[in-house]
Parts: sequence; structure tokens; C-alpha cells
Amino acid sequence: MLDILTLSAIAFFVIIGIIVYIDRKNIEFKYVMLLRRTKKGIQIIDSIAKSAPRFWNFVGLLAIPTALLFMVAGVVMMIFISWTIISGAQEGPAMSLILPSLSSQQQTGLGGFVFFLPLWFWLILVTILLVPHEVFHGILSRVVKVPLKSVGLMLLLIFPGAFVEPDEKKLKKTKRIDRLKVFASGAFANILTAVILFVFLTYIFQPAVVGEVGVRIYNVTENSPASFTGLKPNMTISEINGIKLGKNSRNPIGDVVSNFAPGDSITITADREIFGLTLSSNPQNASRPYIGIVTAGPAITKANYMSIGSALSVFSYTSMLIYFALVIALINLLPWKPFDGGLFFETLMEYVSEKHAAKITEITTLFIVAIFLFNFFAPSLLKLTA
Repeated sequence: MLDILTLSAIAFFVIIGIIVYIDRKNIEFKYVMLLRRTKKGIQIIDSIAKSAPRFWNFVGLLAIPTALLFMVAGVVMMIFISWTIISGAQEGPAMSLILPSLSSQQQTGLGGFVFFLPLWFWLILVTILLVPHEVFHGILSRVVKVPLKSVGLMLLLIFPGAFVEPDEKKLKKTKRIDRLKVFASGAFANILTAVILFVFLTYIFQPAVVGEVGVRIYNVTENSPASFTGLKPNMTISEINGIKLGKNSRNPIGDVVSNFAPGDSITITADREIFGLTLSSNPQNASRPYIGIVTAGPAITKANYMSIGSALSVFSYTSMLIYFALVIALINLLPWKPFDGGLFFETLMEYVSEKHAAKITEITTLFIVAIFLFNFFAPSLLKLTA
């Protein structure tokens, strides 16, 4: 018997197939890719660009140093990952493909090479990351007076996408600073998306929905005060000495325990049980109190307006959206063509040497591709040859 998730997935792709068949005269087939170009939407992008040109010009200027910062950070990140692989600190795959699955939970597969997300969340992720990205490209193109040839939808195998198509010939003739705005704007939209989601999660959702929090124990240090009381991994601490842990604190246990000194006796409430212990001195600073636990982060113990499970799901999936938005921005802004980062980098190199900018970018692209492939495959290859 098929479950609801599988049935909904089948229905979704059947509807996509019907739409493609009905509209087949307007669809361009390129190998495993289907493109549907249209002029619809260009007017909307035009009106947005014309509504506040100074604002959008400022956004474009702000996107340039942001993109440069992310480009440098991305290259450093890739080199650092390579170092962890060479040094042996990274044993499993350092990078994974992100694909949809019919499971309701995220999971890894193929030895860690693939990270599977639930189908509907994956589609939401693609939409949230791709639509603002392309719209920002379109808006900044119009701000710098580059016309849009078309906007459209695409289907790569079974994976949907969207695109905005500026007039590339006219884009190449614009000022370098204007081209930098256009190339940086897409990833900048992803970064803004991450910032907006973080603000929502931290300053709107959390204060409204989270009633009380606890801290889950990841590990209990051997021969520590906690080890003699019965505290165990996976328990959730909700109170210390009758004081509920602060829901807006980044270190709720530390905030409470800092009011005590080594030698003080306290009670800890975990999983509705009360444990008594005497604080010892911190091995790294004898003047500070020490419990002897390693925490795994905050856990919601009471939620408003929804169940704890639903609140945790919102936290989990929104956090993943933030993470993937930033990762996509980092990867997209690496100095490799044909991605935005490569086009951005080539334009920057024109300031250094207009004659050799394309060659420098070509060499840099090969370097980044080599590092990327090494980071993706090397851990498994080294493990096989060990």
C-alpha cells in the first residue's frame, strides 16, 4: 500500500508530465533538460527595478564586497577541507550531493556521497533558493539597463528550476562595476534569504512559540560530579536549583551555574527527575564550577500554539534552509566558470589585466574543479587504498 508521501509525489510528477505534454510546442528540449521560455514576468521585474533604482543600485554595490568576502571564504573552506583529508582528520566523504527522497526524514546514502531530503522539503528548498537568486539577477540587469530576453522554467531530468536570461551581448558591453553587480546579486539574494530566515527563527518564532527550553546531555565525563549522580547521555536538563533555564540564552546552563562556586551543592532536574551533586573545580580554571557534562544544544520542553514536535520541525527545517542558503552562496561564488563566481572573478581580473583575464579565470577554474573533485572523492579512495 502506497503512503501519502509516495502518492503525492506520483501525483506531482504526473501533473508535471501532463503540463509538459500539453505545452510541448513551447518547450525546448536539450538532451536531459527541458526549457520553457516566456516574456511573462519580465514586466514585473522591470517594474520592481524602476520602482526604486537608487535602492537597487545600493543593493548591487553592497553585493560586490559581500560576494568577494564569500568567494575568499569559499576558497579557504575548500583548501581547509583538502587539508583535513590529507591529514587524515576527515575519514568519510567531505561533500555530498543533496537529492530528494520519498522518506519523511533526512538521511545519508551511498556511503555518505548523497544526502537525501524529504521530497517536498527539497522542492521548497529549491524554490526558496532559486527564485530570489534569479529574480535578483533580473532586477540588477534592468537597473544597469541590460534588457531581459526571457524568463522561464526548466526541468533537469526530474528536477525543476527557474532562470532569468539577460541579453549577454549587451551585458558584456556594460561597465565592469555594473557587471559585478549583476553577477554578485544572485548569491547575495541567497545570503539575504539566510539572514531573513535567521531573524524570523531567532526574534519572531522562538520568542512566540518556545515556552520553556532544556539542554540535552551529549556525554557525561568520567569521574566528574555528574557521573556520580546518575545523569546520563540523552537526558534533558530543564532546571538547576529550581531555576528554569533561560530560553533566550546561548549558554543556559552556564548562565545559572556561574552564580555558584566550586564546592556548592546544587540540584539538577533532568527528565523530571531531581539529581543532587556537589560542584567541583573546572580542570581548566580552578576558580570556576564544574559539573562534568557535554551538552548537545538546547531542546524545547514546552511550546506555545503548537506541539513540541511541530516546533522542533520548524526549528530543524528552517535551520537547514539557512545552512543550505549559505552553502549554495559559497559554492556559487567560487571563482569557477560558468557559475556566477567565475564570471564575477573574470570581471575583477579585467581590472588587473583585461588581456589575460579570461586565461587567469580558466586556470583558476581548473584549480577549483580539481580541489572540488578531490574533496568529493579522495576520502573514499584513500580509505580503499589504506
